[in-house]
Amino acid sequence: MLTLAVETSCDETALCLYSREKGVIGDVLLSQARVHFPYGGVVPELSAREHTRNLLPLFDKLLKDTGVDPKEIDFVSFTLTPGLILSLVVGVSFAKAVAYYLDKPLVPVHHLEGHIYS
Repeated sequence: MLTLAVETSCDETALCLYSREKGVIGDVLLSQARVHFPYGGVVPELSAREHTRNLLPLFDKLLKDTGVDPKEIDFVSFTLTPGLILSLVVGVSFAKAVAYYLDKPLVPVHHLEGHIYS
């Protein structure tokens, strides 16, 4: 079983391909620290815009780096809550679009439970 995991709960855009049998196949992460630094903290609208700008290029990079064909993905998991609402909406929308295109199921994940299980 291979999952594409999507994480956009705050100011980092992260994608991971995880196999139950092999563990982490590959992951990509893009920090937004430089974007938010001038403001002294995370600006939710800027965070959402950066996720929108970054998700597709990161997905392409992840697939290229791992050599995984998107058709091999069995399901798409994504952070549902908690987090910055605009950032979450971008991640959920991306996950839904990928799942719809690949005709795969969606699995919502509670961010804090993800930390517990990892």
